[in-house]
Amino acid sequence: MSENNLRKLRVASLQLEALDLPRANEALQRALALIDRAAAEYQPDLIVTPECTYPAYVLGNEKEFKTHYPGDPLPHFAEKARQHNCHIIVGLATPTEDPEGKLLLYNEAVLISPAGDVIGRTAKSLLWHFDSKWFCPGTSYPVFDTEIGRIGMIVCADGRQPEISRILALQGAQIIVDPTAWVTYGTDRQALTNPQADFMLATRAFENGVWCVASDKVGLERGTVLYAGRSSIISPEGKKVAVGSSYKEEIVFAEIELKPRPLPSAPRYPSLYHDLVKPIENQPIHFILQEAIVPHHAHIRATVAQYRSFTSTEEMGEVARTLLKQLTRESSDLVVLPDIAPGFADEAAQRGDLVFPFYRILSKLSGVAILATAVEHEGIRRYKTARLFQNGIELGMWRQTHFTAQDEGYWTPATEIGAVIKLNGSEARIGVMLGADGYGPEVARCLMLKGADVILYPTRAVLPTTDFSLAQLVRSRASENRVYVLAATPLETLKDLSGNSLIGSSLIADPSGAVIAPALPDTAMAVSAQLMLGLSRNKLSAPGTDAVYNRMPDAYHMLVEDENSGTSEKNPE
Repeated sequence: MSENNLRKLRVASLQLEALDLPRANEALQRALALIDRAAAEYQPDLIVTPECTYPAYVLGNEKEFKTHYPGDPLPHFAEKARQHNCHIIVGLATPTEDPEGKLLLYNEAVLISPAGDVIGRTAKSLLWHFDSKWFCPGTSYPVFDTEIGRIGMIVCADGRQPEISRILALQGAQIIVDPTAWVTYGTDRQALTNPQADFMLATRAFENGVWCVASDKVGLERGTVLYAGRSSIISPEGKKVAVGSSYKEEIVFAEIELKPRPLPSAPRYPSLYHDLVKPIENQPIHFILQEAIVPHHAHIRATVAQYRSFTSTEEMGEVARTLLKQLTRESSDLVVLPDIAPGFADEAAQRGDLVFPFYRILSKLSGVAILATAVEHEGIRRYKTARLFQNGIELGMWRQTHFTAQDEGYWTPATEIGAVIKLNGSEARIGVMLGADGYGPEVARCLMLKGADVILYPTRAVLPTTDFSLAQLVRSRASENRVYVLAATPLETLKDLSGNSLIGSSLIADPSGAVIAPALPDTAMAVSAQLMLGLSRNKLSAPGTDAVYNRMPDAYHMLVEDENSGTSEKNPE
């Protein structure tokens, strides 16, 4: 579909009740019936069904599958696509055989045209927990041209691996469709949650500037696997324009328009991302994960600060001394100071040559390690720089590498992602990203692969789109990398219908993505948390699902290709 012929697409995400494998025929009939209902009520251009709509998600052993698999369901879904003149993406457990006749199963998303033809298939790549006992992983990430636009597909846990959606977006996907089976636990059927439903899929939409459509199951399978529902249709700005319940079968519907987002979240610089394609066994994180740690000793007390940007060095000194005096009383080991708010970069209190010597001395007097951000000039170049001081010594320096379109021309992007350093007297390994460095997934991912347990993140309180929150972004970076992320923001003045208001978004997220220390949004304050490094060294989201060892670097070379020349550097060492 050309940009000159843009039209609104009608999308229906079907939320189906989970049924056990012996009820596979019933599952098929219920899916077909809900397709009929969606077609009658909404006349959609695209219908999406959940992961393993047929025959079931929990398949057991080979004998059990063969006993209860009634046969290929594709002819039934193809007939519905022809009958209703729409595209259908269906989640299926697809059996095949290897050359020796052994059963192989793939967890697939299958795209069917209005003519009933199979346009393409994508097999789940990041297998989740026990499904690796019966599914083989997919290893390719194709995008398909259709009459309604360019479609990429992921399946469930693939949404936790940011490289996959990024590759689809780089191939021009306008919609990323996710047949899923988001698992959960909870005491209230009407309030079930899942990290992908809460924040990760919205992050995939925001960072790639694409629509995301997820179709999930509800209910209980095999008495142990409970599904979260909350099927979603999410805009390229990260806004959830339609969301299902967590407890009932239903149709989640929206009209969407496949036009480019006016501004990307941030540019990409493939030459910076070589760590993404290095073999796992050559990565610092591989060796760090082999080290023994004593949990009782492997922890630090960390703080993020939130206050208005300073307009004078006198004001800076007064606020900073008072803050550090209190943090010393509270036994904080590390504090992250806020980013520079727009409009304050030319103030004396933001100049690195003035403020960094002050924070160096303050770190020695207080005993608290301090990460401060300021402006540094080198000739005509203007860098946003963060420096970490501990006991009067500079441990590391980092410069922002990515800037939004609004910042272009003012700042000079740095040419490398900074190092990961070790905090003195601690097991903690520290990485730093600034501002728009966090808007895409690559910088945080590279820092994790370099061995970061903790990513310090001075950034703005407000993202380029008001439809997506900094908390969602920070939680995603923490969860997808299994690290702590500490976001420190200035209090910014925003104009709304009622006049001016202050907003800040400082927070600390743990390696699961949970917010363990949020600041009040309209108050100058600091919040602290105990960072248990054993959590950031555990890269398992579930047994068999590992943020490090389930990556497939050989499949990610598009991420380091020069987008102008099409060349790439493979496994640079």
